[in-house]
Amino acid sequence: MKRAVLGPVVLGLAWLTLGCSEQTATGDQQISLQLPPTYEKAQAEEYDGLGDTGYQLLDEGKTEEAVAAFTKQAGLIPAGKWGQYNLACAYGRTGNLEEGLAWLTKAVDNGWEDAGQLEGDGDLESLRSDARFAPLVAKAKANMEAAEAGFANGLPRYDRAPMTFADTSALDTWLEEQNAILGANRAVWHGSQYVAAKMDLEAKRLAALKELKKDDPTFDLGLERIEAISKLKSIWGPWGTLAKGVLKEVDTYLATNPGMEGQSQAHYRAGIAAFCETRPEDAKSPDWPAIERTARAHFTQVAAGTKYAGAAQAWLTSFELMNAGENRETVLPKIREFTAKFKDDKPAMNIAAAFFQGDVVASMWPIPIEAVDIDNNPVSLDQYKGRVVLVDFWATWCGPCRAELPHILAAYDAYKDKGFDILSISLDYADKTTPEAYRAWIAEKGMNKWRHVYDQKAWEGPLVEAYLVRGIPNPILIGRDGSLAAMGEDLRGENLAKAIEAALEKKGV
Repeated sequence: MKRAVLGPVVLGLAWLTLGCSEQTATGDQQISLQLPPTYEKAQAEEYDGLGDTGYQLLDEGKTEEAVAAFTKQAGLIPAGKWGQYNLACAYGRTGNLEEGLAWLTKAVDNGWEDAGQLEGDGDLESLRSDARFAPLVAKAKANMEAAEAGFANGLPRYDRAPMTFADTSALDTWLEEQNAILGANRAVWHGSQYVAAKMDLEAKRLAALKELKKDDPTFDLGLERIEAISKLKSIWGPWGTLAKGVLKEVDTYLATNPGMEGQSQAHYRAGIAAFCETRPEDAKSPDWPAIERTARAHFTQVAAGTKYAGAAQAWLTSFELMNAGENRETVLPKIREFTAKFKDDKPAMNIAAAFFQGDVVASMWPIPIEAVDIDNNPVSLDQYKGRVVLVDFWATWCGPCRAELPHILAAYDAYKDKGFDILSISLDYADKTTPEAYRAWIAEKGMNKWRHVYDQKAWEGPLVEAYLVRGIPNPILIGRDGSLAAMGEDLRGENLAKAIEAALEKKGV
């Protein structure tokens, strides 16, 4: 099928066109940010759906039908990320080495840049021992470096807004439309393409906002640019070259001698960028000393009383935990002190939840549960006194949560008569899952044996906030006496049964 580049469907679409964005940097440097092609929503959704269909067929053992779906996907949008890669996975899963490597080569030649997925995807296991696999991983890394090279220069600079708006409301409406285009195309694009499109969109938004705010002395364009670029990637993964772009924006901004609040926010974002450039998992990383030194230098310049003072302290506390390694108990007094001081500071608690949720929850324990279940009956932890209860934050849309269900169902059947119970707390979205649909889903899976809380508030629910839940599945095991018995990875997979047995063995209420 002929590729359809999105035409005049959405207002202001010329801002998202195939080609380059003229980016004027400081001095005489000129940079071109390569923007990806955009596709109509229906075409992007069909492309994404073919991938889902293919894997469903593959899971059912219908390999030929799966290959047909993936072949159609690859033909629908030849420049798309997934079609050729999915064909490599299909052949890799069935052990067809030559076809698998042939399609994987095409995927990498087509721009595949996620070397980590190549090295970790179970469907490619049969291909990894072949001598041709390692060069493909190397080329994928090179693809990433080449695709993200322009990110080091920060956001594009538009001296004049490509479009003007009557007011900020009109700008917001346009931005929502543009983000809808990006959202639809994300299923087609490589990661670097999505980030490039977001960078350009943010630069144009800020250019338009600058025009609207030209008489507002409180508008700080330099700080807005730092905030915008530093939110393009999550702290859960490495930022790569984008981190250099953040640091460049910070240096440019700090050279203007901003006030204390502005300086502090800039240093805070710089600290995150310094850490996330490679995002080390622990202090054993060979480049950890240099990363910590640079990040710490920025975080310590976040002044007390400013917006991110508590969050900066959370980052510094996480560094101490990384350095402590298995001796993390030596840091627990500081965590208790941190929690007491910043428990009402949302930015601080967000970072704490990301890096040491269990320690914070333990320092605040007990954390009450006051809710209403799907049968409109009140729920509290007092109702479970004398029993071991698994409080499981989850959602029907969460793949890892669904993967845990066999272990959870087996544990319930094995231990329910010995004093074990479960309370599921759903983070499903109200606009996607009605209470009736939720009931049907849990009934089909056999999960209606225990109580469920579904307030339809997803990540904004009061229990999610109280327990610092920032990712799911997020299981918490509470002992007979109301004590915190275990949480997180200690309750995943086969660990669940072991933790339940240990908690049941403890006597008393």
